[in-house]
Amino acid sequence: IGQASFFAKAQNLISVTLKSNVDLTNTNGELISLCCFDNAVSTNIVQLDVSAVDAGTTVLPDLCSDVRAEGGRGTGFWNQVTSGVTLYLCPDVDAVENKLTAGLQLVVRFSVTNPAASQSLSVVLIQADDASTMASTTSFLLPQVALAPSLVTILGVMNAMAPMRVVLPEMTTRAIGQQSLLAALSNTLTITLQANVELSGADASLLTITNLTGAILPATVSLLPVTNGNEAEYLFCHPTTLTSRE
Repeated sequence: IGQASFFAKAQNLISVTLKSNVDLTNTNGELISLCCFDNAVSTNIVQLDVSAVDAGTTVLPDLCSDVRAEGGRGTGFWNQVTSGVTLYLCPDVDAVENKLTAGLQLVVRFSVTNPAASQSLSVVLIQADDASTMASTTSFLLPQVALAPSLVTILGVMNAMAPMRVVLPEMTTRAIGQQSLLAALSNTLTITLQANVELSGADASLLTITNLTGAILPATVSLLPVTNGNEAEYLFCHPTTLTSRE
């Protein structure tokens, strides 16, 4: 399982890859449940994008938000209480059996909105069940197991593509001080910053400092070395001339 965006409040495309070792049909109202996408926001009916890895001639299953397809095909049901998704195998059409074929590696994608605050990843569990209360001889239960998350680091954020790993980009350390308080004297400002995401020239990152009220500044200011400053003076350059330490 993976996600497209870890930014707070962003639209986020969730991707789930699954494969069963038995056929899943709609005979007993078979369903797949995915839970839980902590603090994600969605409508009750989520639109699905369904594909497969090396499907060949195998027909992809139709997934529905309910056992009778009243919410339409290609949908899932979003539980507002648990922040989970339920996927039913839709009813057959024109006597063509609708099923998730054993061994078919299916990819299901749907969008949610990320929460407004930073949070760690969600451990999402998957389970296959049916609506028959296990009364039929063909009923079975695929036990609940955890989906394997995508564990990569992007922009300095660990586990950035794991489900519901969310970061509100901010300067977690932001301090400023000065060398002199006397009027009409040259003054050196020292600024200490630490961000919770990586800023880089490759992404055309721009750092702006404003509201230095009353200060008389030249068109270009020089960046000076600071003890334990991690050579920050070499990280920045003039946005027009691209000269370092300016």
